[in-house]
Amino acid sequence: MDLKELVAISGKPGIYKIIARSPKGYVVESVDEQKKRLSINASQQVAILEEITVYVKGEESIPLKDVFLKFKESTLDIPEPKADNTTLKTFFNEVVPENDSEKVYASDIKKMVKWFMSIKEFLPEILNPVDSTPEETNKIIDTNLESEKEPETEENNTVNTEEPKDE
Repeated sequence: MDLKELVAISGKPGIYKIIARSPKGYVVESVDEQKKRLSINASQQVAILEEITVYVKGEESIPLKDVFLKFKESTLDIPEPKADNTTLKTFFNEVVPENDSEKVYASDIKKMVKWFMSIKEFLPEILNPVDSTPEETNKIIDTNLESEKEPETEENNTVNTEEPKDE
């Protein structure tokens, strides 16, 4: 699972996992203890977490997943989402020092902390980056393909040059 399967829905708290897609919208399940399922129509505003970025100084921005990984790697205690704005901003400035503090508001940080806590508790595999290079991935694929082939034997390698005999 990855962040592309998680969404934030405008007007609804928390994050949701996409269960099914249809031409009219999505069926989602809340990422919490309740696992409540909802049908979301196409007219509702939905943000896919993988597409969300955070402003940093300059013209660049960083993906939300990178922010979550910085939260995970941080030695600081992650504040509660209901903490005061100063505490949240101080934490965020320590963990993501390159953020543009004029464009990243305390309400944004509250959402990110809340989403991170939900993912950490209910979908921790998302926070574990895959450490394989493309070469390693190709090697794994090649190995799997080779194991599916018929084992080579002398019988399989020889070509039958004899003509069938009529009896």
